[in-house]
Amino acid sequence: MAKAFFDKLSSSKNKSDSAGTKVFEREGQIIKNLGESAQMVIKAMKEEGIDISECKRKQITPEMIKKADKVILIAEKENIPNELFNNHKALFWNVEDPLNINYDAVCQIRDKLKQMVKELLA
Repeated sequence: MAKAFFDKLSSSKNKSDSAGTKVFEREGQIIKNLGESAQMVIKAMKEEGIDISECKRKQITPEMIKKADKVILIAEKENIPNELFNNHKALFWNVEDPLNINYDAVCQIRDKLKQMVKELLA
């Protein structure tokens, strides 16, 4: 969701990527095929005019971290790669995982992420 908002709200000179910290064997899976929680996220983002249904999961890599100017982390601290602890590029966002929660809560997470991205771009 954060990447989608960043791409929508930022200028074309800015580039973003999205990757997970525990994707591994699920790399390449398309979000629309990931179950009920993913369907709620897709629906919530469609309400914002953003279609993320075809986005693919990928694992964060040291190369991605090296190339990035900033790495926004939305993950439990125990799942964060070691190279991002005490890294000046890392910014931790405390946002709940939308897995196994109700739709209203997913929408609250969406709205929080949208606001956080707006503040990042300001």
